[in-house]
Amino acid sequence: MRWFSLPTMVIVLLTPVASQAQETEFIAVPAVAYSLPGFGDNLWTSEIYFSNPTSTPASAKMGYVLPGYTVPPDAWMSCPWTGPWELHLAANSSAWYQVEGDLCAADQAVGAYVFEVTEGVVVSSRMVNHDPNGSDRSDPFLSGFGTEIPGIPLDELPQPGSHLLPALVWHPDRCGPRTFDTYVGFTNPYDVAVNVVIDLAGESHDLTNPDFPQSVTVPALSWKQISIRPPTSDTATCGSPKLFDLRLDIDGPLAIYASIVDRGKQDGRIVLPLLID
Repeated sequence: MRWFSLPTMVIVLLTPVASQAQETEFIAVPAVAYSLPGFGDNLWTSEIYFSNPTSTPASAKMGYVLPGYTVPPDAWMSCPWTGPWELHLAANSSAWYQVEGDLCAADQAVGAYVFEVTEGVVVSSRMVNHDPNGSDRSDPFLSGFGTEIPGIPLDELPQPGSHLLPALVWHPDRCGPRTFDTYVGFTNPYDVAVNVVIDLAGESHDLTNPDFPQSVTVPALSWKQISIRPPTSDTATCGSPKLFDLRLDIDGPLAIYASIVDRGKQDGRIVLPLLID
């Protein structure tokens, strides 16, 4: 991990926070990547931000890692966490770090993190697309296209029941390069597996697509992501990108997100679920 200080907005205290009476909470960052290959030559790497909007000092520390995929295989499991275990934030201050190759010496990695923070601290991340063929920049942060991924307190995770992933995008019956890809990701921070049934929702349910409904099991303490493929038909007409909606039924608490990637710019957007009444 590389640690950065932002002189105008970040104050990292070198002494322990005096108060030990502060309540803490656990926050999941649902997707974190390092040098993860995307479409073409693009690579995705995460920047993680900690902000303290309160009037008192606060702290944040690594809780645990939810493993996904690494190169070499199983790097998540083969070594302990090697990044900064704890940081201290002054009132009204922020800090950040960028995931780098000291993550268990993995060449590529994707998964999720859970942080333990003082109540009131906001955790967020930005998964940035670095084009290796693009121009070099001296800025250490906010470079390249990227997608914001908010941290989610564990007590605010979607609970068992039905949830909607709205206004997703796919490209049925395309006649050229794909213009959009949509993925659905899951982060399970608990020690019990969660079962998910995914189906088309609303008017999208009228589409003929043999991939739906489909079932996914998210193992305990893990991260998983699946690709959502568009329907195809026998028509000779070239289709345009279209919106669609997904319904997800889950039997346990689970972080859920959809990632929509514009393949023209290799730029992504994150969609979070809505509770279905």
